Amino acid sequence: MITQQQHVARRQGFTLVELLIAVTLLTTMAVFGFHVISLMLSIQRSNMESGTSAVSMSRLTERFRNDVHNADAVRFVKPKLQADGAFESLEIDFGRTTITYQSVEGGLERVVPSQNPNRPVERDIFRLPNLATEFVDEQPIVGLLLHAEASFEATSRKEDLVRRIDAVIGRGGVK
Repeated sequence: MITQQQHVARRQGFTLVELLIAVTLLTTMAVFGFHVISLMLSIQRSNMESGTSAVSMSRLTERFRNDVHNADAVRFVKPKLQADGAFESLEIDFGRTTITYQSVEGGLERVVPSQNPNRPVERDIFRLPNLATEFVDEQPIVGLLLHAEASFEATSRKEDLVRRIDAVIGRGGVK
Protein backbone atom coordinates (compact mmCIF):
# COMPACT_ATOMS: atom_id res chain seq x y z
CA MET A 1 0.00 0.00 0.00
CA ILE A 2 1.22 3.52 -0.86
CA THR A 3 1.67 5.89 2.03
CA GLN A 4 0.82 9.57 1.90
CA GLN A 5 4.52 10.50 1.82
CA GLN A 6 5.27 8.21 -1.14
CA HIS A 7 2.30 9.61 -3.06
CA VAL A 8 3.54 13.21 -2.64
CA ALA A 9 7.03 12.23 -3.77
CA ARG A 10 5.71 10.77 -7.01
CA ARG A 11 3.69 13.93 -7.93
CA GLN A 12 6.53 16.47 -7.59
CA GLY A 13 7.62 16.34 -11.31
CA PHE A 14 5.88 16.69 -14.69
CA THR A 15 4.63 13.81 -16.72
CA LEU A 16 5.95 13.14 -20.21
CA VAL A 17 2.61 14.15 -21.75
CA GLU A 18 2.67 17.52 -19.94
CA LEU A 19 6.21 18.20 -21.17
CA LEU A 20 5.28 17.29 -24.76
CA ILE A 21 2.27 19.62 -24.68
CA ALA A 22 4.43 22.48 -23.34
CA VAL A 23 7.10 21.94 -26.00
CA THR A 24 4.46 21.80 -28.74
CA LEU A 25 2.83 25.04 -27.56
CA LEU A 26 6.18 26.85 -27.32
CA THR A 27 7.20 25.64 -30.78
CA THR A 28 3.89 26.77 -32.29
CA MET A 29 4.24 30.20 -30.68
CA ALA A 30 7.82 30.52 -31.98
CA VAL A 31 6.74 29.63 -35.54
CA PHE A 32 3.95 32.22 -35.48
CA GLY A 33 6.36 34.78 -34.00
CA PHE A 34 8.89 34.23 -36.78
CA HIS A 35 6.13 34.45 -39.38
CA VAL A 36 4.90 37.78 -37.97
CA ILE A 37 8.45 39.20 -37.90
CA SER A 38 9.04 38.06 -41.48
CA LEU A 39 5.78 39.69 -42.60
CA MET A 40 6.68 42.95 -40.83
CA LEU A 41 10.11 43.03 -42.51
CA SER A 42 8.51 42.40 -45.90
CA ILE A 43 6.07 45.28 -45.39
CA GLN A 44 8.91 47.56 -44.27
CA ARG A 45 10.97 46.68 -47.36
CA SER A 46 7.98 47.33 -49.61
CA ASN A 47 7.36 50.71 -47.98
CA MET A 48 11.01 51.68 -48.38
CA GLU A 49 10.94 50.75 -52.09
CA SER A 50 7.74 52.76 -52.58
CA GLY A 51 9.28 55.74 -50.83
CA THR A 52 12.47 55.53 -52.89
CA SER A 53 10.44 55.26 -56.08
CA ALA A 54 8.30 58.27 -55.14
CA VAL A 55 11.37 60.41 -54.38
CA SER A 56 13.01 59.33 -57.65
CA MET A 57 9.84 60.12 -59.59
CA SER A 58 9.66 63.58 -58.02
CA ARG A 59 13.34 64.33 -58.72
CA LEU A 60 13.00 63.02 -62.30
CA THR A 61 9.93 65.16 -62.97
CA GLU A 62 11.63 68.31 -61.71
CA ARG A 63 14.94 67.74 -63.52
CA PHE A 64 13.32 66.63 -66.79
CA ARG A 65 10.96 69.60 -67.00
CA ASN A 66 13.71 72.10 -66.11
CA ASP A 67 16.17 70.59 -68.59
CA VAL A 68 13.70 70.55 -71.48
CA HIS A 69 12.36 74.02 -70.71
CA ASN A 70 15.87 75.55 -70.58
CA ALA A 71 17.15 73.67 -73.65
CA ASP A 72 18.61 75.29 -76.74
CA ALA A 73 17.75 72.14 -78.72
CA VAL A 74 16.37 68.64 -78.15
CA ARG A 75 17.31 65.51 -80.14
CA PHE A 76 15.56 62.17 -80.02
CA VAL A 77 17.90 59.19 -80.39
CA LYS A 78 17.39 55.47 -81.07
CA PRO A 79 13.80 55.02 -82.26
CA LYS A 80 11.96 52.14 -80.62
CA LEU A 81 11.19 49.36 -83.08
CA GLN A 82 7.71 48.47 -81.88
CA ALA A 83 6.36 51.95 -81.11
CA ASP A 84 5.69 54.68 -83.66
CA GLY A 85 7.11 58.05 -82.59
CA ALA A 86 8.77 56.66 -79.46
CA PHE A 87 12.47 56.90 -78.67
CA GLU A 88 14.85 55.20 -76.22
CA SER A 89 16.98 58.21 -75.36
CA LEU A 90 16.94 61.98 -75.46
CA GLU A 91 19.73 64.53 -75.83
CA ILE A 92 19.21 68.08 -74.58
CA ASP A 93 21.62 70.83 -75.64
CA PHE A 94 22.60 73.77 -73.39
CA GLY A 95 25.18 75.72 -75.34
CA ARG A 96 28.26 73.44 -75.42
CA THR A 97 26.84 70.93 -72.91
CA THR A 98 24.58 68.03 -73.83
CA ILE A 99 22.47 66.28 -71.21
CA THR A 100 21.48 62.73 -72.10
CA TYR A 101 18.52 60.83 -70.70
CA GLN A 102 18.56 57.09 -71.39
CA SER A 103 16.91 53.94 -70.11
CA VAL A 104 18.99 51.72 -67.86
CA GLU A 105 18.06 48.56 -66.01
CA GLY A 106 15.79 49.48 -63.12
CA GLY A 107 15.28 53.10 -64.08
CA LEU A 108 16.41 56.09 -66.08
CA GLU A 109 19.85 57.73 -66.20
CA ARG A 110 20.64 61.43 -66.65
CA VAL A 111 24.23 62.14 -67.76
CA VAL A 112 25.82 65.59 -67.82
CA PRO A 113 29.37 65.58 -69.22
CA SER A 114 31.82 67.95 -67.62
CA GLN A 115 33.67 70.70 -69.49
CA ASN A 116 36.32 70.61 -66.79
CA PRO A 117 38.65 67.57 -67.09
CA ASN A 118 39.27 67.63 -63.32
CA ARG A 119 35.56 67.30 -62.54
CA PRO A 120 33.89 63.93 -63.15
CA VAL A 121 30.76 63.40 -65.18
CA GLU A 122 27.54 64.07 -63.28
CA ARG A 123 25.24 61.03 -63.28
CA ASP A 124 21.77 60.80 -61.81
CA ILE A 125 20.07 57.44 -61.76
CA PHE A 126 16.37 57.58 -61.06
CA ARG A 127 15.26 54.24 -59.57
CA LEU A 128 11.99 53.23 -61.20
CA PRO A 129 11.60 49.51 -60.55
CA ASN A 130 9.31 47.57 -62.89
CA LEU A 131 8.81 50.56 -65.18
CA ALA A 132 9.84 50.88 -68.82
CA THR A 133 10.49 54.32 -70.29
CA GLU A 134 10.14 55.95 -73.70
CA PHE A 135 10.37 59.50 -75.02
CA VAL A 136 7.74 60.96 -77.32
CA ASP A 137 8.15 63.87 -79.74
CA GLU A 138 4.97 65.96 -79.83
CA GLN A 139 6.37 69.36 -80.79
CA PRO A 140 6.66 71.66 -78.88
CA ILE A 141 6.11 69.13 -76.08
CA VAL A 142 8.55 66.40 -75.11
CA GLY A 143 6.89 63.50 -73.32
CA LEU A 144 8.40 60.91 -71.03
CA LEU A 145 6.14 57.86 -70.71
CA LEU A 146 6.51 55.36 -67.90
CA HIS A 147 4.81 52.00 -68.46
CA ALA A 148 4.48 48.88 -66.34
CA GLU A 149 7.41 46.78 -67.57
CA ALA A 150 5.50 43.51 -67.97
CA SER A 151 2.95 45.11 -70.28
CA PHE A 152 5.33 47.33 -72.23
CA GLU A 153 5.31 45.10 -75.30
CA ALA A 154 1.51 44.90 -75.38
CA THR A 155 -0.39 46.59 -78.16
CA SER A 156 -2.72 48.56 -75.87
CA ARG A 157 -0.12 50.50 -73.90
CA LYS A 158 -2.41 53.40 -72.99
CA GLU A 159 -4.14 51.32 -70.32
CA ASP A 160 -0.79 50.37 -68.79
CA LEU A 161 0.59 53.91 -68.57
CA VAL A 162 1.79 54.55 -65.03
CA ARG A 163 2.82 58.16 -65.49
CA ARG A 164 3.40 60.70 -68.23
CA ILE A 165 5.74 63.66 -67.73
CA ASP A 166 5.39 66.45 -70.28
CA ALA A 167 7.70 69.41 -70.75
CA VAL A 168 7.52 72.31 -73.18
CA ILE A 169 10.69 73.03 -75.09
CA GLY A 170 12.04 76.38 -74.01
CA ARG A 171 14.56 78.52 -75.90
CA GLY A 172 15.42 76.29 -78.83
CA GLY A 173 13.50 73.57 -80.52
CA VAL A 174 13.56 70.00 -81.75
CA LYS A 175 16.42 68.92 -84.02
